Amino acid sequence: MNHSPWLAQLNRTRPIEPLSQNLSADTIIVGGGIAGISTAFFILTKTTHSVVLLEAGKVAHAATGHNAGQITSYFEKTFTELAERYGIVRTTAAHKAIEEDARILLESIFVQAQLTTPFSQFIGHDGLSREDQVIKYLSDMQKKALAGLRVRPMLVAKEWAGYLTIPHELIPYILVVSQENILSVLETDDTQFIAAIPFLSGCMNSAMFSEELVGYLLSIYPDRFTLCEHTAVSKVVLGKDEVLLHAGINTVTGSQIVLCTNGFESIEISNPHGEDIDTAFHHEVQGVVGYMAGYKEPLTKAPFASIYSHEGMNESNPYFYTTRRPYENGVNSTAYNLTCIGGPEVYLPDRATYDANKEYPMEVSDRIATFASRHYKHSPHMDFYWHGLMGYTKSWVRLVGHERKNRRLLYNLGCNGVGILTSVYGADRIARILNEEILAASIFDPQ
Repeated sequence: MNHSPWLAQLNRTRPIEPLSQNLSADTIIVGGGIAGISTAFFILTKTTHSVVLLEAGKVAHAATGHNAGQITSYFEKTFTELAERYGIVRTTAAHKAIEEDARILLESIFVQAQLTTPFSQFIGHDGLSREDQVIKYLSDMQKKALAGLRVRPMLVAKEWAGYLTIPHELIPYILVVSQENILSVLETDDTQFIAAIPFLSGCMNSAMFSEELVGYLLSIYPDRFTLCEHTAVSKVVLGKDEVLLHAGINTVTGSQIVLCTNGFESIEISNPHGEDIDTAFHHEVQGVVGYMAGYKEPLTKAPFASIYSHEGMNESNPYFYTTRRPYENGVNSTAYNLTCIGGPEVYLPDRATYDANKEYPMEVSDRIATFASRHYKHSPHMDFYWHGLMGYTKSWVRLVGHERKNRRLLYNLGCNGVGILTSVYGADRIARILNEEILAASIFDPQ
């Protein structure tokens, strides 16, 4: 069972058109999720390139249609950890890029393409349950503030504030409130939470967004944009003067190729005139299967998102998260709120095959039910269970830009659990690179 509520909302009318002949274009994009479609949008609107986009299945039916749909600038690594690796300047620029620029870019797509996909933005909260978490994130907030980034004060329960050993220099970054207030913003009955970090969040059906946007591109750029679905790429050959892509019995040639996948596909990358890329690339990205569940409830509450950090964040004991947004399925259907719960993940062995039709594991549904019971003091009936393949890079940062061993290959990949804003930002950066703009070095540059 892999029943995604976002795919159930799609009203797709386009026929599936696989690659049926040899083609050529200035730029070839592999991957028809939000990263690939957004990359096509910015290349078509900011350059004169022609584009062929190839998708192994159907547009938005992979990770883009199997997520929880939270629009967040949350990085999987803290500001402190990123700054230790990349330096303060690049880390600060990356946070501004995702927290500010990416949201503006996403809004610009909505305006230019006149999209109608529901899109909301609001303040979410990250619930903390331990003193060491509180100190760690307060210290991180201080470093962000000193770097010139906007920070919102951490809410700390007054019932616990006197028991916490908070360094004097971190006091300006807290706002003491009642624990009742913290539980209210987290919408939980779980009294273990003693603090909450506000963050700018939002919700969007990224599958619906991608499907609507690709329809716009097909109608506006019929002479420059070609979409081929049900077209699995088997091999990419990077030549000195062009790229040759193999898909079944047909080929596509171009000046450059952009991989906009989750980074875990079985695509052979050949670089006959340079260093090996194939081995390094496939070892750069770890496949992770994320599991989610959702239930419908009356349309009486506003859109919402929160993260719940319990005893740590790792494979065996991940954080959980929830999102809520209006949901309706089908013409003239009743509108509900759909609340989604996610968090459990399973790491795939190197180059293992992900089975999108695999049954939802009972142990995962039990873990979500246990969280819901602890969270709400009851276990709601789930209307949807789904899972999707995400790609986690070794650096936990998205890869955006040229492959250093052959600049005809570019990347906009690596979900790392929070992919919507980084996909859109990466798409715009790829278009600017192809437009030969001089860009500052970034933590997203392939290393």
